[in-house]
Amino acid sequence: MNQSQAKEWLPLIHALAEGKTIQRVRSDGTISDEQWFDYNGRFNLEIDLPADCYRIKPEPKKEWIRVGLWRVGLDSRRYASNEEDEIRLQRLPYFGGWLTDRIEYELPEGEV
Repeated sequence: MNQSQAKEWLPLIHALAEGKTIQRVRSDGTISDEQWFDYNGRFNLEIDLPADCYRIKPEPKKEWIRVGLWRVGLDSRRYASNEEDEIRLQRLPYFGGWLTDRIEYELPEGEV
């Protein structure tokens, strides 16, 4: 291994040492069709794919929503999806209370 290879592989090796999951790209040759899968094999720099064919598995993105009661109009529900909305809704005179606790969910990989 030379210095250039060490710089490329160091983040992956460090993540592996921390117990994070490493993924390898599975591709039919076109970049747009890349699929990642968990890789449990060993790295062999002599015959293995380049470092950019591996990545640290991204942490799932989590979001939440909370349903509140609105005491005016036909549409009696309002939704908060961040703390700023939550505080703003609670301060309004028409706020009637929360109908739910925060409902957390994970976004599918690749969605923001």
